[in-house]
Amino acid sequence: MFVAVTAWQVAAPASTPQTFLIAGGIIIGAAVYVAAAIVLVRPDLLDARDIVLRLRRPA
Repeated sequence: MFVAVTAWQVAAPASTPQTFLIAGGIIIGAAVYVAAAIVLVRPDLLDARDIVLRLRRPA
């Protein structure tokens, strides 16, 4: 996320208002968090997590 936001700030023209840069960074950061949440909530990944937790429990 840091790389994406930094690239956004570097690529923006110098005349871009600071408020627009900050808002764009927030939007990019939110998109990254949403993508991570979607990946983490996928059912197959939740099944894999449950399997790992069952394997770690003492018999």
